[in-house]
Amino acid sequence: MRKRIGALLLLLSVSLSCLVSCAREREVTYYQYFDTVITLSATSLAREDFETVTAGAEKEISDYHKLFDIYHEYAGVNNLCTVNKARGTGVPVKIDRRLFDFLARGKELYELTGGHMNIMMGAVTSLWNDARANADEGAAALPTEQALAEAKKHISIESLVLDEEGLTAYIDDPKASLDVGAFGKGYAAERVSEYVKRSGVTNGFVLNFGGNLRVIGCREDGEPFTSGIHDPNADALGSYVLLLPLNDNSLVTSGSYFRYFEIDGKRYHHLIDPETAKPSDRFVSVSVWGKDSGLCDALSTALFVMDRAEGEALIESLAGYEAVWITADGQVFKTPDLTPV
Repeated sequence: MRKRIGALLLLLSVSLSCLVSCAREREVTYYQYFDTVITLSATSLAREDFETVTAGAEKEISDYHKLFDIYHEYAGVNNLCTVNKARGTGVPVKIDRRLFDFLARGKELYELTGGHMNIMMGAVTSLWNDARANADEGAAALPTEQALAEAKKHISIESLVLDEEGLTAYIDDPKASLDVGAFGKGYAAERVSEYVKRSGVTNGFVLNFGGNLRVIGCREDGEPFTSGIHDPNADALGSYVLLLPLNDNSLVTSGSYFRYFEIDGKRYHHLIDPETAKPSDRFVSVSVWGKDSGLCDALSTALFVMDRAEGEALIESLAGYEAVWITADGQVFKTPDLTPV
């Protein structure tokens, strides 16, 4: 695990360097949120302004981290852990408007992606999360077919009942649970970017949520930022298959090359296909380029487990969104309208 975290830090460092280049003037990094590395940087803000904006942004990040946490509860906060604990009790949980909007968006994106992005996958993903944790402790073992088949019975999006008038959430299946790793970071990044914009920042600001990039505006010289899509089949972390322009938009990648464990030389990663309840082996990396970081995050997750033709049809139905697929044998496919640098 420590080796993978170290590699992640190096990759994020390389990617961010590629993104903001030598024009970067201010930067702050957080390690305690969303189980990832979050970096905020700006190319044109005075130090005092940067510190003021990032202090408020960190408060937003912290709030969403607490709201989306499925493992811990916090004093005075009803979060996803609270909702999961109340499953099957018959008692809806009163939640923050921000959490309600997030869950409602999750249900919308389930429909948009044909169920390939499902925030109610907790019964299945918990089995794989446990397997990965056990592997890190030297006790690698796959979830049994019986356990996966049973868990798959409890991933219905309909089991999540939302009441907008009362601002409540309830899971009516006692064996179902929420797991929002499929788009939580991207959604939070978009909300934090909105806060930064409300603070008066209109240009030259970069939010990097563990490799999920959200850029506000462009560089000081009026040119777009540039970010590379990592080549997952290359030995060197600084290798890219494409360089893409970013100008007030996002780039999010879902890949199989960091959160995984191996048994008998086969890799088992964290991107689970709802249809099979197992890690998808269609691709090693899928990236989505577009305006909304939350939508990009959800789409990259969905496209990773979808057939490419089906994924292309979904992306083509969404104006302003593009995608890149990378296969295990090194093939790179992209949507026709995506123009590399």
